[in-house]
Amino acid sequence: MGQIISTRIYEERESRVKQWPGGKTREIYIYPQESSYEEQNFVFRLSQATIEAEESHFTPLPDYNRTLMVLEGEVILAFEGSRVSRLSQWEQDQFDGKEATISFGKALDYNLMVSKGNLGLMEAIELQKERCNIKIPKEFLGPAFDGLTLGLYCAQGYLLLASEEGIKRINQGDQLIMEINPCDPPIIGIMGEGRAIKTLVAYVNEPITEEIPRSKKITQEDIKAAFYIAYTNFRGSSYIFKSQGELWYDPPLRKAINRIEGKYLPMLIFILGLLFVIYGGMELGEAEDLWKWVLLWLVIDLLVVTPGLFLLILPRPIRRHMKAISDLTPGEKKLCEKDNASNPRLEKLLKKYAISGRNVGDEHEGRDYKSFRQ
Repeated sequence: MGQIISTRIYEERESRVKQWPGGKTREIYIYPQESSYEEQNFVFRLSQATIEAEESHFTPLPDYNRTLMVLEGEVILAFEGSRVSRLSQWEQDQFDGKEATISFGKALDYNLMVSKGNLGLMEAIELQKERCNIKIPKEFLGPAFDGLTLGLYCAQGYLLLASEEGIKRINQGDQLIMEINPCDPPIIGIMGEGRAIKTLVAYVNEPITEEIPRSKKITQEDIKAAFYIAYTNFRGSSYIFKSQGELWYDPPLRKAINRIEGKYLPMLIFILGLLFVIYGGMELGEAEDLWKWVLLWLVIDLLVVTPGLFLLILPRPIRRHMKAISDLTPGEKKLCEKDNASNPRLEKLLKKYAISGRNVGDEHEGRDYKSFRQ
């Protein structure tokens, strides 16, 4: 039969209308509903906007893919000076929200914004008096997604929707939002007169990190995990320790590891201990046997001090913060992919140079670029 999780019709009068530099915008629906367009922390958003200025600059949305369809008028979109798109009524364009976009012409449009990593689709439908079932592409279905949202906006005339919940009427200007199980989609039919805009969004929710209480008790499993992390947490370790490449560390564990490694605590403790051993050996007049003291300190550091440091700082129970990649939820998989795509060392280096200004010229000092080589 298929599973419909929830259905609601949002009437036009419920929408909030705001001003944007090029005209007015009406937010029709945003998910999650407690999210904010201004903070750009939403998964997807449906809106309608008027373009009232002959030339308008779109707000940058680097983390989102956008689809814009013209409802009235005509508009020309220019993307970063690399391509243009001329849109008439019912025509659409999909583009990356990070592209610097300028519009020319006055129009009324309908917008879908979807956070990157999720799927979005928009389609204009000419309504018929005979029932027509909605088709959902295969790539929008399956357990890889946490949710699937069907949107039907009545742009002209009226729309009737037929499902296991009965028949619902959607008037012009109103928006229907239906949450569907992506693993068990229902049969949904539509009919009416005029035009409707169908949207589909298959999404993965941001993972909700479970708050795991820190245990005061240190178990044998904690000791083993501390040893494992202490000596496999280096670049290229997954090639040596195959099991390391199959594990995912959750945000609290990764944050604790970065705190230890970021301050070079293991290396600093080792150097300080080594200096103390050398100084103590010299003071005791045992210079000839100094290598024995150094070797002893090396063993103590490797077997006790370094893993002990990780054991004290890492959140316990440590094993609860480690998970096999094959067992990750869709939300955790998305976060894992984001972690794999990032390069903290490179980002730190770029941030350092961006702040210092050493990656730009110093012509303001009266010197040209060649002066850097002198």
